[in-house]
Amino acid sequence: MYLASVITAMLATAHVAVGSAIPERQLNSVEEGGFTIPIGQPNGRYMVSIRDDGTEHHERLGDINTSAPVVEHKRSEDFTNTTLGVYDPNLYSTKCFPEEGGGELDYKSCDMANRNIDDLCSGGFDIENGKYYYFVFDCVVAYFCHLKTKSNRAVTCSPEERGATSLFITDKCGRYKPGSSTRAMSDINTGDLWKWSYGRENWCTDQGKKFCGGSSHSGYRQLLNLQYQDQSFNLIIDVKMHLTSILLTISALTAQIALGFVIPDAQEPGVYAVHVLDDGTEQHIRIGDLPTSIPENYTTLGLDTFTQKNDVEDWKVVCFPEEGNQDLDHRTTDIANAALDVLCGDGQVVHKGFNVYAISECVVAYYCHSPGFMIDDDSLCYAGARGDTSLMVSRECGEYKPGMTRRSVGKVPNRYSEAYGYESYCTAKGHNFCNGGVNGGGTPDWD
Repeated sequence: MYLASVITAMLATAHVAVGSAIPERQLNSVEEGGFTIPIGQPNGRYMVSIRDDGTEHHERLGDINTSAPVVEHKRSEDFTNTTLGVYDPNLYSTKCFPEEGGGELDYKSCDMANRNIDDLCSGGFDIENGKYYYFVFDCVVAYFCHLKTKSNRAVTCSPEERGATSLFITDKCGRYKPGSSTRAMSDINTGDLWKWSYGRENWCTDQGKKFCGGSSHSGYRQLLNLQYQDQSFNLIIDVKMHLTSILLTISALTAQIALGFVIPDAQEPGVYAVHVLDDGTEQHIRIGDLPTSIPENYTTLGLDTFTQKNDVEDWKVVCFPEEGNQDLDHRTTDIANAALDVLCGDGQVVHKGFNVYAISECVVAYYCHSPGFMIDDDSLCYAGARGDTSLMVSRECGEYKPGMTRRSVGKVPNRYSEAYGYESYCTAKGHNFCNGGVNGGGTPDWD
């Protein structure tokens, strides 16, 4: 069981109350990720390192290996039945780049560039923090990036993961269309975060010159001592500052690990992590402040952006009419959900025994992780999934009505459950959010 004194946060595109998006904004004191390919770069294999002053050093490793073997990759829907089950599309953030043109990448060039990644990564190849490998073949660039962070951990690339992420890109963006697939992991106990990407793009277009975030614009978001500020959306989360934050302990009536939690009366507005100890006791740790305002044009209903066609069927919606028939306050709900989005970003690891929530006046928005009793699996919350599931709640329960979406992942005994929701804290004060908490009697059966 984990005993955490700090939870790390990743900043990414934020979605508010029912699925609409807040654009990216300038970040202060944030370490950049990615790289820019020099104009006219000849075909070949390259490694990029980012110096301390932010400049890039490109080292040519050699010519494209036109004899690189073709690696057979399984379809993504087969992964859960094979040893490749670790490559779950739900653990990756996959993005498309339609601005690089509507046509397909040249399939021969794309295959050749990707085969050279597989050749490099064959047998497992450890890549240091802040190192990027890319393969230029005509107008196609394929790459593997270990984005620069404060962590000293290496990331191991593999042909299997490259093939899996290429399938995720194909499933979302289209066959031979530009895209990238990124995964992030973090350690709540140490504050370490590591983040890596695979991708393929058209680097002959103006829009395709900056990859994995790009070294000359907003790329990687630093986790510790980060600031996210602008005129309409001001948020400062200083994780170190909250190491001495108030610790609220609730006596437990059960020693079982439950999915949910009970928010103490008169809890101050803010963002919190809840840790359920072995004896069932809940520790509520304040980890950040709320945004001060949300622009009005970001409070309208958003579009459904589920990346996998079966995702909608996986989630079950629960409405809470007992909390009242009136709408939750729109602005307050938007702020709570936006704060959750900032925390979850493109993928925030939530360890076994942890939940996260944001209180904004009388509204609480939350993400809950209920692990299986046979495994110690972590889960990841995402801003995009929060927006998508809020849209499902809006459709079934009504816009700005209290509700929750939940699903189970994996098969017994290796199964865990997760939930996103928002409710009225003032009318449901003390009740068991996510169907658990100190009065919840253990993990709910969601099947």
